[in-house]
Amino acid sequence: MRQLFQFLHDEFARFIQFEIYVAFRFFSLNSQEPFFSAIQQNASALESTLKSMAWDLTHWSTIFDMTIMHSGRTENTPFPVPHFLSFDRRFIRLIDTFKLDGVIYAGNRKRCEQIYARPVLQEISTFLHGSLGEFYTDKAIADRKRRIAECSNIFDARLPTVTDALLEELRDFVNRRRQI
Repeated sequence: MRQLFQFLHDEFARFIQFEIYVAFRFFSLNSQEPFFSAIQQNASALESTLKSMAWDLTHWSTIFDMTIMHSGRTENTPFPVPHFLSFDRRFIRLIDTFKLDGVIYAGNRKRCEQIYARPVLQEISTFLHGSLGEFYTDKAIADRKRRIAECSNIFDARLPTVTDALLEELRDFVNRRRQI
């Protein structure tokens, strides 16, 4: 988890809330969380499994983005209620963990803030008060804001490059495991 936080802080200067919560579930529960049970070192199709999982998680977060974009149209309802349908039981169980207690839409309709249920917030908050709290200090937050303000387009442009590099590392890892 520390490596993930350091990576997000250094490489992107952004902390993505939902993905951090999912990573926390992975690192704290691992195979006890059914959604992650297919991730095993000896898995024969690890790369395709991870792609499918990433696709599921992307759908979940994208639904909020789409809701925000469409809620700004005058012909649409000013307070949209997002819906998501899945038959993947493992994914549904994971998402049940992240049910929201509320969604706050900004007056300009350009973003929303998702309010997670207290058990989710308490669990991650307790964890972050420990050694990872350094990433949430005023100084660390100000550093990320400064770097984004100075060169946000550079961070955004690096995303495909970093994604390709991480995917290549994953492929190397899977291939090394297969040879063992």
